[in-house]
Amino acid sequence: MVNKKEIIVKNDHEQTATFGAFLIEKIIKQNQNPTTNIAFSGGNTPQLMFEKLSKLTNLNWAKVNIFLVDERYISLDNKNSNFNMIKKHLLNNIDIPSENIKNINYLNDINEAVKEYKNKLIEQFSLTPKNPYPVFDLIHLGIGGDGHTASIFDHQKINKNKLIDITTGKKYKRITFTYKILNHAKNILFLATGKEKKDIIKKVLQKDKRYPAANVETKGNIYFLLDKESASLIKNNKYNNNR
Repeated sequence: MVNKKEIIVKNDHEQTATFGAFLIEKIIKQNQNPTTNIAFSGGNTPQLMFEKLSKLTNLNWAKVNIFLVDERYISLDNKNSNFNMIKKHLLNNIDIPSENIKNINYLNDINEAVKEYKNKLIEQFSLTPKNPYPVFDLIHLGIGGDGHTASIFDHQKINKNKLIDITTGKKYKRITFTYKILNHAKNILFLATGKEKKDIIKKVLQKDKRYPAANVETKGNIYFLLDKESASLIKNNKYNNNR
């Protein structure tokens, strides 16, 4: 796949968060469609970016639909829920209609939760056998120290024929987008900071396919938004777009 890869290195976590917020705003505002469909990941790294997105940007959230890339199979008010984190740092602080928030619900059976979430995708993107893939305007992803992204911990174990699959993390079962969705997005934003990420960032940028994050290859734009610590092993200067 041919994609436009841009690696942006900022001084620190604060600057990456600010840049990320304004990049998301830019993508939303430049979208020519009546509504913008985006999907966010969880974790600690994007919390500050979400806060800045709610405070620094000027967006009409009524025209934005927010999905989750992945979720732990736990109640939505659990402190480890991705939705709970995004709600706290973003959703509670913006004026967005509740019907625009497409979260993954905790149901009695995990397969029912997957089915319900898939139906949200089918409805929002009018999916059919001739139009089988949702095309997100923006998907935000993280990169774990082990190279995982979304809740894909082993790219060989994910079901590449499904849009959504069930995986297992350290403590919980997970529901996650697969590459069927990730690799059809118009824009991918990888956000990673901290010196503990420097080794895996180098490997992912070298396209080491052993790591799930290196298997994200949309035809659209892929942004790697890093701080100096996480980018410290990147030797090729063409990757260092400081601005």
